[in-house]
Amino acid sequence: MNGHDGTQPGTATRRTINAHARQDLGLPYPFDEATYRARLARVRESLRRRGSGGLLIFDQASMFYLFGYDQLGYWVFQAVWVPTSESEPVQGICRAPDRELMARGVGIDEVRVWLDDDRESPTATLMRWARESGADRIDVELASHALRGDYVRELYLHAESCGISLESGDEVVLALREVKDDGELDLMRAAGRALDRAYLAVEERIAPGVLETELSSAVLAALLAEGCDPASVPPCISAGSRTLAQTHLSAKPLPVPEADIVTVELGAAKERYHAVAFQTYFMEGAPRAYLDQYRAIRDTVLAGVEELVPGRNAAEVAGSIHDRLVRAGSGRVGRHVGYGTGIGFAPTWLEGLRIKRSQEYELQPGMTFFLFAGAPTLDGARHMGYGVPVAVTANGPELLSSHV
Repeated sequence: MNGHDGTQPGTATRRTINAHARQDLGLPYPFDEATYRARLARVRESLRRRGSGGLLIFDQASMFYLFGYDQLGYWVFQAVWVPTSESEPVQGICRAPDRELMARGVGIDEVRVWLDDDRESPTATLMRWARESGADRIDVELASHALRGDYVRELYLHAESCGISLESGDEVVLALREVKDDGELDLMRAAGRALDRAYLAVEERIAPGVLETELSSAVLAALLAEGCDPASVPPCISAGSRTLAQTHLSAKPLPVPEADIVTVELGAAKERYHAVAFQTYFMEGAPRAYLDQYRAIRDTVLAGVEELVPGRNAAEVAGSIHDRLVRAGSGRVGRHVGYGTGIGFAPTWLEGLRIKRSQEYELQPGMTFFLFAGAPTLDGARHMGYGVPVAVTANGPELLSSHV
């Protein structure tokens, strides 16, 4: 029998939808076709250097980066097979509702729909494609949040039956994403401007007695008014003792206490590119010691921004920030003080880079970070922090937010 989209279960179908036709769904590409083709060529060159027969892509952020494929249902099994050889087709597999979107991805040659009642599992289909391309060793994005453990188990079982060796290929696309081009940096700047508007919305509303959820509502309204995509993490807003969750709580219908503090960590996304910041607000009468500690944390982060220059070792930047924090009584030894941001889909806006003592790499123009520090108050009763979005450019660091 046919699937409800007219495809035959268990078969791969040649795409008949023009990749340029994404406009008819109201989905213009963020970049031109040549940009996507160049990214795919760089992935294939990386695979050749690795001696790999191809790459299985599971991360929605990777699919968006390489093909412009954007959707929300990535919790259901989907993947794109990129063979190293340009003579072999790039093939995608997805559920029926997503075929129209995936088929419009720049550079995706074929799309197969997998159905609930198919005799061949989607993981078996992927291994069949790899075998048909002649590959005996392939790379896989194993660290994707979209790849469930049971699918990983199936992949290895089918790979073994096909005589194919699977290797971790998480860095293949991620390494390209971590260094943005000029067009991507423009989107990061636009996200930073939207982020500024969101914080202004908080400041226009915040006061003792105002509910955390009222602040969250103001943030979301501001971001939507700026034409933002949904951020991959909801507004992280906590007041009073809830700040001890270190921004890992979303807002609740609880009033902001008098003479206390409120932590607000926000992300703003333009074409899925995220700028992220962290602010702590002080209600009138909050302990002066809290404010003094916060100012020392803020000054330390802003001093660290100045160290984000091309050629600098990221581990050395982390060490410098850590040393300042320790002197200020707000040490966070053993923890990172920044991470890369860019394309993000729930549940995360993080990329692979960290600014920490144990990760050494040379800073390059085009890298973008959320640089931050947080610490418990000296009496241990609250937690506070400060952070900014920043880009490394050939001319030095560039703050992506003016709201510092």
